[in-house]
Amino acid sequence: MNQTIYNSILNEAKKQKIPVLGHLPLEVGLNNVYESGQSQLAHIEEITKNMMNDFGGLEYDNTIQFLKYLNKNLLKKGEFQH
Repeated sequence: MNQTIYNSILNEAKKQKIPVLGHLPLEVGLNNVYESGQSQLAHIEEITKNMMNDFGGLEYDNTIQFLKYLNKNLLKKGEFQH
């Protein structure tokens, strides 16, 4: 699903006062879903998939860099702390 279709669905749902829940489309991205007002995600692992996509993909030899990327981005938003 692309951003245009996603926004259309959200806009109509708001007009109809219908909560939106569902998947996290890769083309839409985590930040856009977070800011959209979507009330629920269907699968929690979609957050990880989106973070992996934003990072550029996860390979056996870049797991440490991916964990550092997660730590930096999560702490930057102030959402999670150790």
